[in-house]
Amino acid sequence: MEFDPAIVAGLPPEFVALVAGLVDRVEKLEAENAALRAENETLRAENAALKAEIKAVPESCPGCEADLTGKPAELFDRRQVAEFVEKPFEVREI
Repeated sequence: MEFDPAIVAGLPPEFVALVAGLVDRVEKLEAENAALRAENETLRAENAALKAEIKAVPESCPGCEADLTGKPAELFDRRQVAEFVEKPFEVREI
């Protein structure tokens, strides 16, 4: 980067070199930031599309294959099912 000679005339050359290096670094970081922001926008658009895809109502019942086209969703419910094995127990008289 070039500086106005009238401004840097009285400054030490080390200071001018330091400022020039910092200006270059800021320009590189701004370019990197712009690239990351563009990538973020792309990812947000893809994420929104995935969310819309997930919220889509199925066209048929996964359990009985009944046609669900045009029918409103009444309840979305998820449950965790646990199966317990019955253990026989023995009664002893002491």
